[in-house]
Amino acid sequence: MSHDRLTILWPVTPYMLSAKNLTPTERRKTNGNISMPAAFDNMAEVARVNPRCNFLHLKLNLEKSEAAMTSPSENTNKNEDTRTQAGTKRKLFISIAGNIGSGKSSLTRLLSEHFGWVPFYESVDDNPYLSDFYGDMKRWSFHLQVYFLSNRFMNHKNILEMPKSVVQDRSIYEDVEIFARNLHDMGNMDDRDYRNYRELFAIMVDYLRPPDLLIYLRANIETLLRQIKLRGRSYEQSIGKGYLELLNASYEDWISRYEATTGRLLIIESDDLDFVNNPGHLSDIISKVETALMPATKARTGASQLAG
Repeated sequence: MSHDRLTILWPVTPYMLSAKNLTPTERRKTNGNISMPAAFDNMAEVARVNPRCNFLHLKLNLEKSEAAMTSPSENTNKNEDTRTQAGTKRKLFISIAGNIGSGKSSLTRLLSEHFGWVPFYESVDDNPYLSDFYGDMKRWSFHLQVYFLSNRFMNHKNILEMPKSVVQDRSIYEDVEIFARNLHDMGNMDDRDYRNYRELFAIMVDYLRPPDLLIYLRANIETLLRQIKLRGRSYEQSIGKGYLELLNASYEDWISRYEATTGRLLIIESDDLDFVNNPGHLSDIISKVETALMPATKARTGASQLAG
């Protein structure tokens, strides 16, 4: 196991100013005034707090473990050959990507129920910044993106370390490739914050293995607007058509590069599908998922081998 010591400047927000997650030793080091974002639990020590610039000076001890935190290039062959002692089943990690209102959460739930996979959902209802962000994107964009990155890093790390198969609602890659990128392009995140965010993202994902399969729910703007209206989240009703169009363009650009740079991909054209209410539509998606995963499970036969 190798050890890398990194020094990162992390912006402090009021949401992070809590000592509740610290061990007694960490509280003594920081006088009980501040804790790390949850993503770095047990992985970092607070070295210094600069009250003037409101930044944490962090020394991160990130450990690359063969099981969970191997780079994609180091893990390619291991992915194909990993098996349980019985030789019949291995853990799978599936991530579902797509624009706001594309149906990611619903498909996450349905696939988890069908295959017995553990679902990991995007943090929305308990997000302390989301409502403020939709009211003033420029003021809250950086705070929101750091919160999402922290939570998704923690989830991704936990997914890789747990023994059961998992399906995830939205990947960590969408934070930088879609949302932070668009906020910067729209002038809602300045160059300095965007550069700091991308550098932090690059360091973090270097320690994460990508999903075995990324499912992209492709949907046009009319579908997205209709489904956003149907689910009735008050803070989403102000989302404009233009913003969704920008996000869709970024999704298409990212997806066009995903297989060459990151991993296996399955695209679902969802405009004419109602997989929540139509069992036939869901069955078609399940068949496509099984087929897409077969190369990763080629030593086995039958869809039952995909179960968690």
